[in-house]
Amino acid sequence: MTHAYAQKFANTLSSLPNEIILTSHVNPDGDGLGSMYAMGEALETLGKKVYYILKEAVQPYYNFLEIHNRLQFNLSGLPKEYAIISFDCGSIDRLSLPKNIIENAKILMNLDHHLSNNDFGDINIVQVDEVSSTSVVYHCLKAIDIKITPDMASNLYLGLVFDTGRFSYSPLPQTFSFAAELLALGADHWTVYSALYRHNDFNHYKTVAEVTKSMTNMYDGQLVILDVDESLKDHLILEEVEGLINRMSNIKELEIVVAFIYESENATKLSFRSRGKFNVCDTASEFGGGGHKCASGATIHLPYVQARETVLKTLSKFFVS
Repeated sequence: MTHAYAQKFANTLSSLPNEIILTSHVNPDGDGLGSMYAMGEALETLGKKVYYILKEAVQPYYNFLEIHNRLQFNLSGLPKEYAIISFDCGSIDRLSLPKNIIENAKILMNLDHHLSNNDFGDINIVQVDEVSSTSVVYHCLKAIDIKITPDMASNLYLGLVFDTGRFSYSPLPQTFSFAAELLALGADHWTVYSALYRHNDFNHYKTVAEVTKSMTNMYDGQLVILDVDESLKDHLILEEVEGLINRMSNIKELEIVVAFIYESENATKLSFRSRGKFNVCDTASEFGGGGHKCASGATIHLPYVQARETVLKTLSKFFVS
């Protein structure tokens, strides 16, 4: 059965120019990259000219992806007429593209699965029931009858493993059915898993030990707080912090964990996790971010201490009647 949103993609594909820019959100992750790369290979088999463009470099552990060396970080050689397809990005201001490139696109297609997506595209393929953006891409590719190669399957699997936190966030039948289909198509589980979770060196764990010392809790342990202040922020990347708060989610009494990550003098990154009782996507949205009910993030433009006080006051509504 073809999903309605996938059929919408198939019906609109012919309206796109021949040259297409693929991009994702700032600080791109496994789901955004996996979606870009799988769709890019498919579009190229259809004769489209594809540009993989991001504003910033991605983490080196994604280098195992064969198509990774085609990423562009400069804008030379772009065509006069092009479409943009955005993957895994909830709002236009978080796209990893300069504003003028976005504004000059003939068509902007927004392909995503986030609950907080604000339908910023000319064409919006947003399906919040899917467990990852790569799942949305997979069904779109099936709708246009594209043969999925082992490389494409590995890219799709990367997004699935990353966005489900190794299958812990969305333990649904369709999650494991999707994984099984990708493995049957040749997805390389061990290469993906090793790239995502076996790339840290000894010093990483020394830093993790320092960050873990900063942990505090409130409300009888239901709220756990992780602080990555200015002294620690250069030693851990965002995905490593998120991996750490995922592990904090195993604490028995916990309902919510929040990480405060120093970004600059007047900006603090926030990362939230919930066991499911409380919707942290709504909280992230209050601060201009978004994501999922159980995993969300934002950047608040306040100094670290003030940001911390503001967010903890907002979170108190879950615990104080």
